[in-house]
Amino acid sequence: MNRPAPLYIVGDIHGQYQQLTGLLRDAGLVDDRLAWAGGAAHVWFMGDFFDRGPAGIAAVDLVMRLQSEAPAAGGQVESLLGNHEPLILSAQRFGERRTAWGGTFLWDWRRNGGSDEELEQLTPRHIAWLTSLPAMALVGDLLLVHADSTIYSSYGSSIDQVNAAFRALLASDDAAAWDRLVAQFSDRADRPRPHADQLDAPLPARGGRRAAGLRGRPVCKRRRRDVPGRAWLCLPGSGAGVDARNLNSPRYCET
Repeated sequence: MNRPAPLYIVGDIHGQYQQLTGLLRDAGLVDDRLAWAGGAAHVWFMGDFFDRGPAGIAAVDLVMRLQSEAPAAGGQVESLLGNHEPLILSAQRFGERRTAWGGTFLWDWRRNGGSDEELEQLTPRHIAWLTSLPAMALVGDLLLVHADSTIYSSYGSSIDQVNAAFRALLASDDAAAWDRLVAQFSDRADRPRPHADQLDAPLPARGGRRAAGLRGRPVCKRRRRDVPGRAWLCLPGSGAGVDARNLNSPRYCET
């Protein structure tokens, strides 16, 4: 009987490249040279590579390389789009153009922890990869989304529709649509964290029985060892983890 490939879910990176590489080494997913060593493992990053830390570009470069290396060993490395990807992309595309909120795209991104040095390092190759990332993914019986938000249901009634709508928007020069996307992602930032039944509510027709949402919350660096075949890797001060065994009972690991 073939065992399913192990699944790892990685929370928000937010520029913490050194912590990320240590985490991947500890999990046996990369070797000392940061080459893929995870065999047939499947790894999903939940987005938010940028801001608040110094090395978002380095983190993206690493994930892009691992994504190309893993298939040779039967593995898979994928990523969702977080809310900080549209922030840096809109700053690059629209700069000092004003938003509906009275600031500018560049100011909004800086206010959320953006670094001008990172913006200068953003290449067309990075932009092409980032704008191709899905907003949602169904992995087995897990529905993966970045944000515990109603944003997704406003862009479609299926995973394919939502992802197509996001990709079309990110390929456009419609500043108002970009501005609205960033605002929708941030809409629940100051609200209490919902229970999983609330998390499921905005996603009625997505095809998955469970939803896993990872959003910027302080968490500890920990790999779950009590979930056979599944684990999530979290960086201090970056993302939040959801128990993969019973996603109707989220367990957050706070620092």
